[in-house]
Amino acid sequence: YNARLADTLRTSQIRVGVVGPSSLARQTQNWWHGIIGVDRFNGWGHQLRDEPVLQLLHERRKRVFRQETTNGWGWDLTRHWGGSLGNFATYANAGAELRYGIRLPDDFGTAPLRPAGENTSPVRETAGGNWNGHLFVALDARWVLHDITLDGNTFKSSHSVDKRPFVADIGYGLAFTHGNWRIAFARYHRTREFRGQQEVPVYGTITVGRRF
Repeated sequence: YNARLADTLRTSQIRVGVVGPSSLARQTQNWWHGIIGVDRFNGWGHQLRDEPVLQLLHERRKRVFRQETTNGWGWDLTRHWGGSLGNFATYANAGAELRYGIRLPDDFGTAPLRPAGENTSPVRETAGGNWNGHLFVALDARWVLHDITLDGNTFKSSHSVDKRPFVADIGYGLAFTHGNWRIAFARYHRTREFRGQQEVPVYGTITVGRRF
């Protein structure tokens, strides 16, 4: 649920699912690794046990600055804060996103990694038939009280690790819009999430969306 008032957006989400063998994660990952021709992971014998998961999310965003020149080039800055509650993940988060480009879209950010990041906020104007493009850099910091993927099952004995309570993501990329269509390419670097983690996690995303 997205509710917009001027340059402020409130986003509320409910996530319902399952972790464990019933999620078919092993079959899905093995299938995809076969498609792209890379080695399969070998840790599925230590998978979490079946557990229904619920996650309630709320985030508020505010565009604090926007400036455009007469030829369409401009930049904007949007800040956000929010949190999550549930047996899947419980945390508080805050951050900001900076964008620069030509004919910036009238929304509240581009970075899609957060659950509330890929927004479908109401817009005051359409993009028209022209191609629009921009660069973006985003930062999100979280105080994590619970993460089932690190802490293990809530009601059953399972594997777990010693998680770090404070983590952060920094992401950067570029996005293009044409009419109601948008495609965004992004890369993210995350701080280590648990003690003993050897490599810093790095993620890449390609997001394709259409506004109806």
